[in-house]
Parts: sequence; C-alpha cells; structure tokens
Amino acid sequence: MRLLMGLLQDREMTPREFEQVCEELVKDGFPDDKYKITPKRHIRNGIMDILISERKRGGKRYVIECKHYPKTRLQKEKVVRQVEGDRRNEGYRRNERASKAILLISGATKSFSPGFEEYLNSKGIEVLSVSTSKLSLVNDIRNFFGVEKELKRIIP
Repeated sequence: MRLLMGLLQDREMTPREFEQVCEELVKDGFPDDKYKITPKRHIRNGIMDILISERKRGGKRYVIECKHYPKTRLQKEKVVRQVEGDRRNEGYRRNERASKAILLISGATKSFSPGFEEYLNSKGIEVLSVSTSKLSLVNDIRNFFGVEKELKRIIP
C-alpha cells in the first residue's frame, strides 16, 4: 500500500485514496481505548471525512476534512461552507458539536484562492499539508487538538 512508502505520492492518488490515507494516519495516532475514529460520516449536508470523539463522557469531538485537488483550484468559500456552514446549512463542525476543525490538504494541492490559509484560520479551521511522514502528520494533528497522551508507536 502507498502509505508504507513513507512519503505520500500525492499526484498519483485519487481524492478517495487520499481520504483513505488520512483515515489510516488518524487511526494510527489515536489509541482505541480513548478515541473513536469515524470515517465517512453521512450528515444532513454531505459526507464528513473523519470524526474523532473522545470516549469519555462529555468528551470533545473534532472534525477533519480531507482535500486533494491536484488539477483544480481549492476554493476557500467552499471549504468553509462544508466545515462551518452558512446561512442555509449547518457545517460539519456545528452539526457534530465539535470543538475544533482541521483541513488536511495533499501536497499536490498547490492552487488556492488568495489568502486561503489565513481566511480558514480566521474561521476556526486549521490547515495542515499531508506530504510528510506519518509520524509528523499525526503529531501535528494531536498538537492542534491538544491531545497530550503519548503517541502509539508508528512504524513507517
């Protein structure tokens, strides 16, 4: 499987393959006894890529959206509508009552609307690039969500 190559071969992936890689990376980094990872959750306004839920009562929830756009421009407004919502629809974060939201973009996604990352950050969506090793990505996600437990050992 491509995941075992260490570095992601972003250009050759389909968007669905990229989502699967992100799911595996997230699952590898969060212990089963403390977190529930739900990929491809169908909600009223679409299909959210990944939901992370703390297993403890009243635990926090986090949403992750994965984007792989090697050929077309990734639009900041579209991402915000999906994740945060707009006047007509609740976004994934609100629908799931999640504490935080994160956008994982492939290294092949090079074309953004102007001010992309700053705009998403101002809306409460952290942007992380997924063209690094598994351990680095998982650490970035855990740090963003404030997870302080040690990582399970991940073998590339």
